[in-house]
Amino acid sequence: MKHTFMQKCFSIISSLSLLVQSMSGSLLILMQPSQISAASFSWPTEAEWVSYRDLDGFIVSDYETSSDPTNGGAAVQPSEIDIASGVDKSGSNPGTYSSFEYYYNSNGTIGDCSDDMIFFRTRLAADPRVTGGSGAEYSSYHWDVLFNTDADSDAEYVLDLFGNKSSGSDLSGTLGLYTVTPGSHYEYNPDDPANVIWNVPAVRSDNEYTRVEGITYNDTDDSNDNYWIEVALPLYYNGNPLLPISMCGNTDLTGDIFASTAASNTDPLQKDWMSGVAFFIDEVRTKSVVNPTQSGNPTTESSAVPGDVLIYTLTVTNNGTLESLGYVIQDDISDVLEYADITNLDYDGNTLSGSVTNGVISWLPQDLGAFDDPNNTISEQFSVTIKPADQWLTTDDFILTNVFGNIVNVYLPEPYCGDEEVNQTTEECDGTAGVGEHQECSAECTL
Repeated sequence: MKHTFMQKCFSIISSLSLLVQSMSGSLLILMQPSQISAASFSWPTEAEWVSYRDLDGFIVSDYETSSDPTNGGAAVQPSEIDIASGVDKSGSNPGTYSSFEYYYNSNGTIGDCSDDMIFFRTRLAADPRVTGGSGAEYSSYHWDVLFNTDADSDAEYVLDLFGNKSSGSDLSGTLGLYTVTPGSHYEYNPDDPANVIWNVPAVRSDNEYTRVEGITYNDTDDSNDNYWIEVALPLYYNGNPLLPISMCGNTDLTGDIFASTAASNTDPLQKDWMSGVAFFIDEVRTKSVVNPTQSGNPTTESSAVPGDVLIYTLTVTNNGTLESLGYVIQDDISDVLEYADITNLDYDGNTLSGSVTNGVISWLPQDLGAFDDPNNTISEQFSVTIKPADQWLTTDDFILTNVFGNIVNVYLPEPYCGDEEVNQTTEECDGTAGVGEHQECSAECTL
């Protein structure tokens, strides 16, 4: 009855707001029907929120507008997906206000996590909600929190708030917890049931686990307003744990969580992500090969022949937010060595010489900086020379195949060994017909 009464009274109290004073300014809590429904938990007070800090102990204050260097390559716009720090109020970019905060609530039962909640909120440059009669609560973007629960350099879970406002009668909006796709550092697939751990509605009529608070900064200047978008995550739902036991009672989440926004359904870092060191390393490996003997890149139309020199370049770039210490470049070149001999293990002359063991070439460990470090890319080169054709394995495919991030193939001509069909007749490779003595295996048959 109480819930029904409050719903009937919403038309009266929706025009009211609760003004709370805090260090981050005056919070104008913009009430929604879902926020006054019969929820099983209470949102944190202003004093309970904890500012997320980097590993040096400083609050994370993200850049705003298009000058933001912490982004996934897509433009950081519209402003409701621009992670903010009160730039207009602070007079500097980034501003001086916390961009990301959290609160762990044990509900007074230390050691029993069955009723525990973790709350997160991200400061935004504009209101993420939509107006009108569609029934949607949020615009069609993603606001995400990434989790690292095992102290490695990858995210294991993504908490995703997806607005998905659409036209007509089609409407959906969700808050979901998903596992990261195997083999990925942070991407996920919400359409794969195997990745879905928890999923609840986030629409105007059913929005128990999210809310928005307006930030006025104790002034009358509306142009500098920011907004908190807040989400609540239970550690257990319907009696089932949603996160690993390592998260139980973990009230200090430094280095364990990371805030981002996206327009992508699978890449949470596609738009904006918060400044400050995070936990993930994103090493991208690429490889190229050139044939200076033939003045070009080997292709199916430009095959290598005995005596040709091939120069391989291995490159690793860290697009993550955490430096990778002691990274070892190594590559399985066993297929290359079936047709070629190593001629230079330090072709680029950087004094780091590679070594080959059981067909694997490797170099000494090197440090890879984070994405914004000029030292976030390292590379090494080595060269090989194609063996004489009589040293090739004639039962093989005559392709030097190598995989280091991408696949690189160098094609060889199939050699003539013994009697071959040349000029539509069976001849010796030296031009004499019939079976008899012949020249040794070679890359060409000269008649």
